[in-house]
Amino acid sequence: MSGNLKNNQSLLESHYAAELRRALQDRGLQELLQGEIGPFTIRYLFINEYVGYVTLKKSNAAYRPAIETVKRLRFNKIFALIRGIARKKSNARTDFLFISRDRQVKAKIKSGYLTGDYIFYSVIDELARRCPECKHHLYIIDDSYDKYHYATLMDIAGSIYTATKIYFKWVFYNKEFLKRLNYLDCNHVTSTASNFFRPRMLLRIALMGYSMARMFSQKKPKVIVSNDDCMYTRPLNSNAKMVVLQSARMANYLEECKELIFQEHGLRPEFFLSSGRNFAKLKERHNEAENVLITGLPRYDVLSNASEIYSRTEFFNEHKIDPSSKIVLWTTQCHVVSEEENTANFQAVFGAIKDLRGITLIIKQHPAEGKIFTEKMRRYIEDYQINCLIAPRDADTYELLFISNLVVAKASTTVMEAVALNKPVIILNLSGEPDTVEYVQEGVALGIYAKADLKEGIKGLLSDDSELASNRTGYVENYLYKMDGLATDRVVSLLIKLANV
Repeated sequence: MSGNLKNNQSLLESHYAAELRRALQDRGLQELLQGEIGPFTIRYLFINEYVGYVTLKKSNAAYRPAIETVKRLRFNKIFALIRGIARKKSNARTDFLFISRDRQVKAKIKSGYLTGDYIFYSVIDELARRCPECKHHLYIIDDSYDKYHYATLMDIAGSIYTATKIYFKWVFYNKEFLKRLNYLDCNHVTSTASNFFRPRMLLRIALMGYSMARMFSQKKPKVIVSNDDCMYTRPLNSNAKMVVLQSARMANYLEECKELIFQEHGLRPEFFLSSGRNFAKLKERHNEAENVLITGLPRYDVLSNASEIYSRTEFFNEHKIDPSSKIVLWTTQCHVVSEEENTANFQAVFGAIKDLRGITLIIKQHPAEGKIFTEKMRRYIEDYQINCLIAPRDADTYELLFISNLVVAKASTTVMEAVALNKPVIILNLSGEPDTVEYVQEGVALGIYAKADLKEGIKGLLSDDSELASNRTGYVENYLYKMDGLATDRVVSLLIKLANV
């Protein structure tokens, strides 16, 4: 990457945090962000929404928050919520409370399969084995109105009151507030605010907050372990130890924004567990946890002995693939890029594969992609008449990486996993914007920035990837710590120590 490109990217990344800092000095926004909702400060919830907006904006410059239209009430969902609230909840205390997203996996291990949360499946299994007398509970954050079953009817009334109060504050302040922020060139903050302070959004946030607060009160966990995609601050009014586990890669420009959350006292978790030293340094620099430990990611333990778990021959036989075929794995992220970029990607990948002999393309879609993209891909596959397999949603990504000869991606964490498995990687970035991650800069991936270059890039790496291979060991040490299969053990040992059991 050239020096000018690095400097431009640095300026772009720091711009988001600088804008947020300017906006947070505005008295109107300060007034709007006062107070708490359940275990969260409103300020944290707003900044977290801004971080999400910036993330999507970096992937797709044309991104705009979707404004939900008012729909008629779905009484079946209302009844489902009331039934869930009325259903007797278990008030049993728990030692370990895990918080994650609604994403389950079926992971292959030496002894068979483990089914569970995509971040914590190995941790929960090992914890149950080493500490069978301990109680644990997995709470899934599912951001929909009918899933907040820990809430009471009183909490629903409180949520409506809180959402209404904040909304009327917004109505009172927003004209002058937005005018001042536009004058300060805070366009990203104004877009976030216009979405955040809508009644439906505020009600959803309030329901989530009150439901989680009720759960913390009932479960009284000794240790809370959260996926950092879900929650990365200490819950208010809780005596539990808070441990946050890195779930994916991190970027400096987002951590600069998150750092502003922790200006409020008492929100830092006791521990942040990082995948490698570069990410640990990022967290330490922005002072986002009392302690930062490098443990590696438990879900990557399987990569250390992948050859003993997966079989290329068995996979080829199962899917009727020619044994002599080379496998190109494309891990897509269609949901976060523009329609124009998706079209360019489809034309580039399918066109390249059509012109190459002896290659089978396997597509692993991101779990958040909708079926509309699957159907588009199927039409392209039919038009281009290529050998292609679209993997099922619940396919084991690590198995696909293991059996592949080359991986194509844009900014996915699957690239780190591919590097750990010693696979050549192509970063396909047809957006016209700089890469948002360091894969090419670190020398572990080949950057392709024009459709016409992809075919030769694939041919070249399938023939010789020695230049990329020479950089993999250093990259793994910096970003993935030790691929020794012991990350789960390191995490579980810490949790047991913190719970004092």
